[in-house]
Amino acid sequence: MSAAVVLSGGGIKGAVAAARTAKEHETIFVHINYGQPSANREIAALDALAPTLPKSRVVRIALPYLSQLRAAAPDAPAPNAPRDTRGIVGTSISTSSVPPAVMRGLMPVFLSVGVQSALRFNSPKVVIGLTNTDDAAHLGLPVADSPPDTRREFLHAFNIMTEVLLRPRFAVQIEAPLIDLRYAEVIKLAQRWHVSLDKTWTCHRFGTHPCGVCDACAARTRAFGEAGLVDPAAAPPASAATPAAH
Repeated sequence: MSAAVVLSGGGIKGAVAAARTAKEHETIFVHINYGQPSANREIAALDALAPTLPKSRVVRIALPYLSQLRAAAPDAPAPNAPRDTRGIVGTSISTSSVPPAVMRGLMPVFLSVGVQSALRFNSPKVVIGLTNTDDAAHLGLPVADSPPDTRREFLHAFNIMTEVLLRPRFAVQIEAPLIDLRYAEVIKLAQRWHVSLDKTWTCHRFGTHPCGVCDACAARTRAFGEAGLVDPAAAPPASAATPAAH
């Protein structure tokens, strides 16, 4: 059985894409730490998800130069922000508890890391959990309900570029198996495939529970509502989280 690289930040879409991939391949989760506040929680989610899939493992890649590009952003980490040293490539990365700066055009960077990871592990494909809607703005791609939707053209162009760069010795294909599905449909698929949604992490922040207010949390809450399901990883209500004083 050949291996497949799955780019994932520990969220639902990546988990479902991995579950589909695991039916035919060994799964190598590749996590990219670019200084996002949620990096450690994302890695923890992947470490929890990997054992639920057959022959699955997690590889951590750190890209400190992206953190440097964030340094001039209005919401950049404070100088005394905690440092994350869990990446296996590059130096330590500064993180903070504030929401990440919006960084446009990161998808080509992520896919390039995915292709290099595929070459390292002799994998024929890189899988991403790109869906029809609700993908983060920092990926640099237009949303599907803001025509024209150029996601397919983008992936097709990237595959052509990869083929030209690697041929004739290597062949790596970028795949987005969920690209036609809405977020709620992905959640229903996760339930059907018994994906451990309680182990996933979608929030942009770091904490014991999701913040419930960031864009990612809002999109997740909306999608579970559309799917008619209860989010098993949702933060408990304030009344339940804080015992009443006696």
